[in-house]
Amino acid sequence: MRTSVLCALALGVGCTGPVPARLAPYFPPSVVYEGPYFVARGKPVATLELSDYAYELTLEASPSAADLHAVLVTGKFAFAFGDEGTILVRAGGDSPWRAVVSPTERRLWAVTKRAEKPFVVGERGAWLKYEAEDRWTLEDSGTEHTLYAVISAREQTFAVGEHGTLVQRDEHGGFTQVPTRTEATLRDLLYVEEHTGQNAGESLRHLVLVGDAGTLIDCALRVDPPACIPRVSPSPEDLLQIVDVSAAPVALHAPHARQSSTLILGAQGFTAGVSWGRLPPFDFVPTPLTLSAGPSGLPGTRLYVSRVRKLFAPQGAVQPPLLLIGEQGSGTLLMGEQHVPFAIAGLGDLHDVAGNDLTTYIVGAGGTILHGAIRGAQSEMIHEVIYGAK
Repeated sequence: MRTSVLCALALGVGCTGPVPARLAPYFPPSVVYEGPYFVARGKPVATLELSDYAYELTLEASPSAADLHAVLVTGKFAFAFGDEGTILVRAGGDSPWRAVVSPTERRLWAVTKRAEKPFVVGERGAWLKYEAEDRWTLEDSGTEHTLYAVISAREQTFAVGEHGTLVQRDEHGGFTQVPTRTEATLRDLLYVEEHTGQNAGESLRHLVLVGDAGTLIDCALRVDPPACIPRVSPSPEDLLQIVDVSAAPVALHAPHARQSSTLILGAQGFTAGVSWGRLPPFDFVPTPLTLSAGPSGLPGTRLYVSRVRKLFAPQGAVQPPLLLIGEQGSGTLLMGEQHVPFAIAGLGDLHDVAGNDLTTYIVGAGGTILHGAIRGAQSEMIHEVIYGAK
């Protein structure tokens, strides 16, 4: 009954009958799969019907009531991070979430990974490095400015934040402050590497930074430290996120979407821009997606794009949807012209979303953790093991 009520609250969501409390990919008895899948543990809250498959959301039990701002799924674990230095971890299979000791009480805003090991950044320059077996180290990032986003680029890791801050960490743990020629708060960054095709092994390596008041900065990594140059912005609105969408041309429904490789999410609408061309620095042009605005003029605040191009559901090969999350337990699944919104009663704002081949995790206010998955989906690797198919 609870599932039906929650489904009814979701705008335009098609619902099926009761969903089992624990969901897992199907493996024939003869197949042993040790890959990174996470069985859903908890209360099913919504079944979202797309034309090719059903997408199921389960509310998992959280060991913390702290607001969670960042989530990461690696080959073995899922991690969540939030207020007061909160660190939560979950192993694969049907293991529960648990809290681990944190070396800081500062709010943690963002996470990335390098060689499957997480780096986490946050309030007043907080920089955490994962060691092993629940051990974390607080490193000196060299700044007291809050860091809002972090990304790894080969041997280096970069983070951005207040007052135009760009911090570079090298493979030996040394930190450098990189000039960005702006005082605007930077909200996100994207690492781009493209082979030029002119000489074997040559490539262009860039960072693209986005931030408040339409800030858009290109940083060339061919020099050390990187050389950063402000660029003309496609929009004066605050730019919240920059996303690589090259793996999802079918799921992205916008003019010339198949020619795009990068998308910017703006604070006043899903309209900031889609990149043109294959090599950085990119040129962005305003390219609205066909989405209606939400309560704050935006249908969501964070977009997740799976790097997996193909999964296998019971009815055949499918592509994972884009997942946009936002305020008050709301979000939207995007697959081409199909937009399936949902709104889960009793939840606060949803802050971040990440995943692997089979599982997506969403985290938010009050310790919220949602498990998302395509019903019965198998990865291409599992499909090859079971059926010998390519």
